[in-house]
Amino acid sequence: MNGNAGVNRIEGLGGNDTILAGAGSDVVLGGLGQDEITLGTGADRVAYASSTEGGDTVTDFNVAADTFQFAAAGFAGLVAGSSLGVTGQFVSNASGTADGAMAQVVYDNDDGLLFWDADGTGSGSAVLIATLSNLAGLTAADFLIV
Repeated sequence: MNGNAGVNRIEGLGGNDTILAGAGSDVVLGGLGQDEITLGTGADRVAYASSTEGGDTVTDFNVAADTFQFAAAGFAGLVAGSSLGVTGQFVSNASGTADGAMAQVVYDNDDGLLFWDADGTGSGSAVLIATLSNLAGLTAADFLIV
């Protein structure tokens, strides 16, 4: 699936899609399946309705322009309009492990692995949302909760 230089909304389907967003400021919804997403230039948004849509590879996330968007309804414990930095729900470390007993977005900054951990340090397992193949230096500011 290909975008262009305009503002595009690109929606993947249930399979393993290859998405090339192009030069515009796009919204990319990979959907189910393990998608390969190349954002290109522009201020792009990679959107997830729930953690079941994860397992994607994002090849060129730009921390200066792009964002991840998570729907609070599909990520229990997140609140629409909240900042992960303010709520303490973003963790970035070399091990990819949560650091508290609450829902957290966890980034393994050594391997570029972005996880959703619904219970933090609880007994549940974290779910892989995306692999950032360019090892982007994510911070809480790179996330929008809707």
